[in-house]
Amino acid sequence: MTTISEAITRDHREIKDYYNEVVGSSDVAHQTSYGNLLVWELARHSVGEELILYPAFEQYMGEKGKEMADKDREQHHEVKILLKKFQALTPRDEDYRETLDQLMGPLREHMDEEERDDLPAIEEALKSNLEDQNGSAAPDPSSLSSTVVDSQTLARRFALTKKFVPTRSHPSAGEHPLFESAMGLLAAPIDHLMDLMRKFPDQPSVGERAGQTSERADSPIEATKETARKGVERTQSMGQSAMEGAKDTAEAGRKKTRQAADTAGDKARDVSARARDTARRGSESVKRAVSSSASSGAS
Repeated sequence: MTTISEAITRDHREIKDYYNEVVGSSDVAHQTSYGNLLVWELARHSVGEELILYPAFEQYMGEKGKEMADKDREQHHEVKILLKKFQALTPRDEDYRETLDQLMGPLREHMDEEERDDLPAIEEALKSNLEDQNGSAAPDPSSLSSTVVDSQTLARRFALTKKFVPTRSHPSAGEHPLFESAMGLLAAPIDHLMDLMRKFPDQPSVGERAGQTSERADSPIEATKETARKGVERTQSMGQSAMEGAKDTAEAGRKKTRQAADTAGDKARDVSARARDTARRGSESVKRAVSSSASSGAS
């Protein structure tokens, strides 16, 4: 099973490979597709770290972990600003390559520092935490309680989170989980739909072309297809609910109409009966009056 260090390092390798594809080609279409792929992967990777990895630093490494997380968030913010500038350019822009190199400079330093210092530290902290919780140097992951997190679990959370975060750089969202999660809910659907109109490489990943085994289970195209599919399902569900609601409303309206008609009919019949009774009594009174008058005349 993949550890969090392996997952992070694999992303780093792919980002560097995508950069090499861009700078190693003079073909505009090739540069465009791999430039888009670099933005897509780096944006997701950065937010995934900020939502999963850096909170783990703080949770399992105390004050040292907080210092590491704060430092990495600052570095991420610098990278996001440069990435936002780069993602707005095309290979035909004069400053395209220059901006990409400006981005990769601090990004390389950050990735190397993570691999050299941060990842070994969090792996050791996670291992120590497991030993403290389970009293064993090699606990069975299937027996871990929900409050205990191992490196493999963190890697799974990281991979899952990357499926739902924005695919473009949004520096204004910040680097802290609470605010960034809220902003991501707004930005991610738009980013995913816009990815449908962007060009990405059709061929296998760089690692696969080199004969390496790739554990990637996602791609820009598959991710956007999944977003579209879920959107269609939500639309169909909302449409079905709306139809059922309309049917219920119509049925309730028909019932009220029938009840109103029945009530009006009852009232009309009651009024008619009272009118007939009144007319009958009036007629009898007239008859009595005429009869009385006739009897008085005869006398």
